Amino acid sequence: MRGSIRQRGKSGRWYAILDVKGSDGRRKRKWHPLQAKGKREAENETAGLVPADCGPVHARSPGLMGGR
Repeated sequence: MRGSIRQRGKSGRWYAILDVKGSDGRRKRKWHPLQAKGKREAENETAGLVPADCGPVHARSPGLMGGR
């Protein structure tokens, strides 16, 4: 699961946009309204929605980088 934030509307409401895997394997986007007043608050609130174990994964393949 990955997430981002976006401010929408004239009221300046913040939303967390979460990419989740659907039952059919396709990406689905879930929009969650946030109670944040600013961008930093929205980022902190979104971090609580995204599980910690779903962070970016950087796998090194032996074929890349000359086998280092």
